Amino acid sequence: MGRKQTVIFRILEAYVLFFLAVIIFLVIRALVPSDGSGEANTGSFDSMSFNDGWMLEHDGKVSPVTLPEQMKCESGDELILRNTLPESITDGMTLMFRTSIEDIYVYIGGELRESYASSGFKRMSYHLPSAYVVVELADLDAGRDIEVRLTVKDKGVLNDIRLSYGNNAWYKIIHENIVITVIASIVAILGLITVALYLFLRKRAAVGKSVLYLGLLMTDMGIWSLSESRLRQVIFNRPSLSTYFAYFSMELAGVLVCMFLNEVQGRKNNKRYLLLEALMSLQMLINVILGLTGPVDLYRSITFSHIWFILGIAVIIYNIVTDIAKKQTGDYIFVLTGMAVFVIFTILELANFYINPFRSLGAYICIGLLFLLVFTLIQEMKKLYMLRVEKALSDAANKAKSDFLARMSHEIRSPINAVLGMNELILRESQEPAITEYAENIETAGTSLMDIINDILDLEKIESGKLDIINTGYDPAFVISDACKMIEKRAAEKGLTLKVHVDRELPVKLKGDAVRLRQILVNLLTNAVKYTETGLIVLTVNLLKTEDMKAYVNFSVKDTGIGIRDEDRDKLFESFTRLDDERIGSIEGTGLGLSIVSGLLDMMGSRLELESIYGAGSDFCFDLIQDIADGSPIGNYGKHIAERSTGRRQDKYIYAPGVRILVIDDRPLNLAVVKGFLKNSGIMIDEASSGEEGIRLMKENHYDLVFFDHMMPGLDGIETYKKCVKEGILSHDTPAVMMTANAIEGAGDEYLNAGFCDYIFKPVTSDELTRIIAKHLPEDMVSYRSRNESGNTSGKDKNSPATGLDDSLTLVCFEDGLRACMNDESVYRTVIDEFLKEQNDVLLKKSYKIKDWEKYRVIAHSIKASAGYIGAGQLHDLAYECEAALKRNDIDFIERNHLNLLALYEATEAILRSRETAL
Repeated sequence: MGRKQTVIFRILEAYVLFFLAVIIFLVIRALVPSDGSGEANTGSFDSMSFNDGWMLEHDGKVSPVTLPEQMKCESGDELILRNTLPESITDGMTLMFRTSIEDIYVYIGGELRESYASSGFKRMSYHLPSAYVVVELADLDAGRDIEVRLTVKDKGVLNDIRLSYGNNAWYKIIHENIVITVIASIVAILGLITVALYLFLRKRAAVGKSVLYLGLLMTDMGIWSLSESRLRQVIFNRPSLSTYFAYFSMELAGVLVCMFLNEVQGRKNNKRYLLLEALMSLQMLINVILGLTGPVDLYRSITFSHIWFILGIAVIIYNIVTDIAKKQTGDYIFVLTGMAVFVIFTILELANFYINPFRSLGAYICIGLLFLLVFTLIQEMKKLYMLRVEKALSDAANKAKSDFLARMSHEIRSPINAVLGMNELILRESQEPAITEYAENIETAGTSLMDIINDILDLEKIESGKLDIINTGYDPAFVISDACKMIEKRAAEKGLTLKVHVDRELPVKLKGDAVRLRQILVNLLTNAVKYTETGLIVLTVNLLKTEDMKAYVNFSVKDTGIGIRDEDRDKLFESFTRLDDERIGSIEGTGLGLSIVSGLLDMMGSRLELESIYGAGSDFCFDLIQDIADGSPIGNYGKHIAERSTGRRQDKYIYAPGVRILVIDDRPLNLAVVKGFLKNSGIMIDEASSGEEGIRLMKENHYDLVFFDHMMPGLDGIETYKKCVKEGILSHDTPAVMMTANAIEGAGDEYLNAGFCDYIFKPVTSDELTRIIAKHLPEDMVSYRSRNESGNTSGKDKNSPATGLDDSLTLVCFEDGLRACMNDESVYRTVIDEFLKEQNDVLLKKSYKIKDWEKYRVIAHSIKASAGYIGAGQLHDLAYECEAALKRNDIDFIERNHLNLLALYEATEAILRSRETAL
């Protein structure tokens, strides 16, 4: 905002404030009484007092009396007031009396004209609520005798009597009591608003429960004040019922005050307050029962309530004075101030009740509550401000921690990856036993260190909410097999037996987060191996049931280890905590494994259960609900793994000569994979490296099937497809399949809604590619041939000698890579060659430098797909997380992990180049 605009804004602001002040002044001036000259005539609301000339008869004695007056008499006494009505009485005039809990009968000329007594109600307590009694007069009543008979039930109060025309007498009463009635209404409404705000904000802004109790107290006291208002006959259609809710409200107020202060003082005097609340509640219940059944009238029990109020005030003052003496009022100093004002006004209210029977009740206590509300809101705003400050400091600390972990991860990972890579070359090439032994020790220590770093980073991501559960299709048998492979060697070194039992009915393909499930199983199995010295470890996977295309699966890891003591169970999932440290002090570990498992299962809607006998072993289990992608049972687990691993499930391959397909993908590596999978199929494959090139080829040629990559520079896959359909380049009869690495939940529906007939996720398997082609081509165009027929011997036979591509490196699992390439080494080598040509690290650095996050996301997407084909699991997972982070605009995650991604990419690239050189 420029200087000139600022000046104009200030002038307008002053203008608005000035006229607002003028408006307020005029409103106040309009309320002040004046002679009213020149104003419109509103008529007369006058009424005249009829308080003189009365003769009082009490205990047989007659004496003159001027009203109002308080008599010295006892409950049950009868008072008779006599007078003569003025000669000026005319039709339409009324005579108004106010009772003070008495029964009243009004006689004019010996005729009963009006009464207000408990005998007139079917169910009513002995003490009726005070009320105004109106007697209608006529011309004939002028100069006649009037007699008022009263049965005293409490204080013997003789109130003001007024003569007026119609209901003019009400004007004076309303004028005198409207302020307190409005205040009481405001207090009740503000109480309800306070309760509603608490319910709305309790989870959003961490508002204390004291706000709830204050809101309830204000609502309660507002209703009580309205029930005691002299206008209750105007407010309520059945004002006699105010007897009940007035008493109930008063009884409840003491309990609510104690609840409010107990919360304000942080429950440090909880026992004292609870005892007081319980006694008040019990006394209230007894009073209600006695009042409703008849032995004791509710009005008579009010003294006991007041005694409890005084006792409660004494306890409150004692607790507050104790906190002041201990200097512990800092957390609620504003509420303390408001409470002091409230207590003072409460004492004034009690004094008013006993000393001045002619005044309305509720004014003092309502004003005190308004003060308490204001000071409580100030306290809550201060607390919210401090919470925001603390959150900002906490976020800054977490960011600093995350940045530190990211930097340290990069600084540690890079040299460790290099050390492990070089160490692997030593293991492969050295023939000297001593050197080999040293290298194996280096490998063990380095792997342990990498596990610790990964655990710390995973825990940080779980705690900061930056770890996502990504649901994709997976083969549960392979997840189980991969987890077991990772601990087989360590278990064998300790002489432990690892057994795996998998339910034969387990579906062959589920939909869930395979990466996190594998991590959970690895952590549980690793834990079992660590804490088991002899015996066996059993991994059991049972299918509990299938329902609505969901599989309910139970996983159990049981060991014969040292077990867990009962007293240690509560500490089991605490971070950096190791149980029974004296006994297991020699066992390596950070105490993070189970914390991570617990966090991951919580994100997946499950929880870890434990059965353990100390000294005999433990059984960790959890249930998981997964969507079913393919309900076919796996059958024999070992046979299933063997068939899938060696590729024997596809003894035949697709053969479709004359078919022409187009593959649009900006990554040469992905194009090479598809061509490799279909190299003996007879299918003619055209390639396009961009959406624009794909459009050009579709204009020039007819294709039986078109594969689109989603994320490409320029036109992406969806945009390319829509353009083709809109311009008539691609007919609706030509199957269009999305082939993407965007395997987030819901992505498939997005592609189908866009018009694609199907989709396939990268890394693509030969099975999936074959299934998609066969599904969308006419049956007469597709046949199958035996691999032996084609003379295809490039696939790796299960009995063939080692090729030099082994699965020993931590960053690249060559077995996974071969499996992704249909166990065809020539295809796999082509894929590796294309990966080494891509130089995505250079593109990443450039995008990061200029903060082009969209470009960075596209590159991460590409790396993710490529890493899946070559078997680089760590690189695939981190690239996946980077892509997901950018989709939710989490730049902090990229800044923390950019160097890690580069290091992983470069280390993976170095391993692939060194292996190529060795070959």
